[in-house]
Amino acid sequence: MSDPNRHHYIPQFYLRRWANAAGQVSSYSWQRGKLYVGEYSPRSIGAEDGLYSLAGVPAEMRNSPEREFMGPIVDGPAAGALSVLLGETPGPLPIDARMAWVRFLVSLMFRTPRQFTALKSDSAATLCAQLVANHEEYEKVRGPDDPPTFLEFIREKKLDHLIDNFGTVMMSQLVDIPQMNHDIAHMDWRVQHYRDGPYGFITSDFPICMLPGLAYRDCIISLPLSPTAVFLAGYDSSLIDAVVAQPPHCLIDKMNEISAQNAQQYVFADSRQYGKLVEKMLRKPE
Repeated sequence: MSDPNRHHYIPQFYLRRWANAAGQVSSYSWQRGKLYVGEYSPRSIGAEDGLYSLAGVPAEMRNSPEREFMGPIVDGPAAGALSVLLGETPGPLPIDARMAWVRFLVSLMFRTPRQFTALKSDSAATLCAQLVANHEEYEKVRGPDDPPTFLEFIREKKLDHLIDNFGTVMMSQLVDIPQMNHDIAHMDWRVQHYRDGPYGFITSDFPICMLPGLAYRDCIISLPLSPTAVFLAGYDSSLIDAVVAQPPHCLIDKMNEISAQNAQQYVFADSRQYGKLVEKMLRKPE
């Protein structure tokens, strides 16, 4: 069994939609104060070595979150769902594929390096607080020479990796939060195609937009699916109707602005023609 150390926070099946005839995706980023554009294969971008790796475990378990979860549970099924959504695979979207797409959408909210680092930090802090506060069970087994809290016991025994890994282990639960998944699954879903324009949709390393939030009835989810297609979802079908009723160039321009503004470091496209837009909208590193 392969043991992938290269972990894709923007999966290859998604980025491949922006590949040109040579199989390359244009990647935009700020480098030394200038906007740099390069062409890369989907395999070599949207990824980081060891991003979801576990610390302090045997070598064969180190990449298990990517090997056993992100790949086969999230991205593999989502690739099949995307093929149906784009009409490449004929027929309606089966319920299991619909839920696979929901899991993928949710995963995009936390799987990028910045979001994932924050998740790990917040999860570790929460666990530490719980270990200090909920000390009753520890008191039952605490020996006379043991430290006063379970947290101190863990650190004394050099088991800090258990805390560090907590956020990573939580990923499987985060993509299957029942209420969130139910809400997204029961929205009105649309895939809009725009094949005739002089330019198309771009995407980024944080491609999903979910505003103003799932708790609001006017929430709209948007995700570019390819240079010529965009996924839209919302509770209120009339709002989706209003979005798709816009002239194509207006909708594409707005979606591209959102993609560039939401990007954390990289914007991806099928060509180099978006330089002016990206230079204006992509935030420079602080």
